[in-house]
Amino acid sequence: MKDFWIAQSAPSTQDFNMNDINKAGLEIRKILYECERDGDNFDIALNKIGEVKVLGESFSTLMLMKIIDKFADEYDTRNKAQASVYTEEELQDQYSKSSVRWNNNFN
Repeated sequence: MKDFWIAQSAPSTQDFNMNDINKAGLEIRKILYECERDGDNFDIALNKIGEVKVLGESFSTLMLMKIIDKFADEYDTRNKAQASVYTEEELQDQYSKSSVRWNNNFN
């Protein structure tokens, strides 16, 4: 009888798709980038990402706070990557290597 109940109550593949979770994750990350850019405080960021739902349900507040914490923890890495400045010579060298490889492989 227990197995029958599980089979009857499980969502069908039409109702649920793992892409729904992936899309929610991408939306949360996009919102957090916007919050970072706009200088939003923690409460505002939490409220904004709290609007993201999967199957009509919000994520738990604790989970959202942990997501924000992880995003904040990556701040230095993100800014270091964005702040990297390359010389014109480095850019030209990389262009030469990349364009030759691309053209040899795809043309």
